[in-house]
Amino acid sequence: MPRVTRYFLRCAMVFLVLAFALGVAMRLDPDLRFLWPTYLHVLVVGWLTQLIFGVAFWLFPRASRERMRGHEGLIWLSFSALNAGLLLRIVGEPFDLGAADGPVLLVSAACHLVAALSFIANVWPRLKAR
Repeated sequence: MPRVTRYFLRCAMVFLVLAFALGVAMRLDPDLRFLWPTYLHVLVVGWLTQLIFGVAFWLFPRASRERMRGHEGLIWLSFSALNAGLLLRIVGEPFDLGAADGPVLLVSAACHLVAALSFIANVWPRLKAR
C-alpha cells in the first residue's frame, strides 16, 4: 500500500471520529446546531472523500511501468490541499456564520478545487482502455 494511501486512510479515520464527536455534541447541546454544516463537511469530505481518494489511488489500474501510479507529486498535492481546505473550513465556518462568500470559506473551497483537480489529473491517464 502506498504511503500516501496510508495517510489518506489515517486522516479519514481521524475525521470520522471527529464527525461522530460533533454529532454527539450537537445532540447533547442544541445550541451547537450551528455546527451542522461543519459536521456534514467533516463527514463527507474529511472521512468519505479521503477514503475514496486513498483507495482509488491505490487500486486504479497502473499508468505505466515507469510510473505505476502516475505522478506522485499530484496525489500529495491533492492530500495536502484537501486537508488544508478541510481544516480551514472547520476553523472558519463557525465564524463566517454561514456566509458562503466568507474569505476563509472561499480559500477552503479553492483548496478543495485544487485537491479535486490534482486527483483527477493523476488518475485520468490510468483510466485508458486496454
